[in-house]
Amino acid sequence: MKQKKETEPMITADEAVRNSAFSTAYELNFCYEIYKKYRSAGKQCDDELFDTMCVFACMYNAGYIQGIREERAKAKQKKQRKEPA
Repeated sequence: MKQKKETEPMITADEAVRNSAFSTAYELNFCYEIYKKYRSAGKQCDDELFDTMCVFACMYNAGYIQGIREERAKAKQKKQRKEPA
């Protein structure tokens, strides 16, 4: 797996908290699935706070990857519309 490039978040913690009020049941369930999968893989360390932060980072990275894939799909669709048949 490639090393992830460090990127500056484009959302503040305050914005994330405000937008959490708009979470759907589907999104909450998906986060729970990620949480269960992370926990079933075994504890990453003995420090409870650090382990919890790792769960959050796992979800953050999932969102990051989701965003990249959405943008790639949009670009691909746009390119296909421009190409002559």
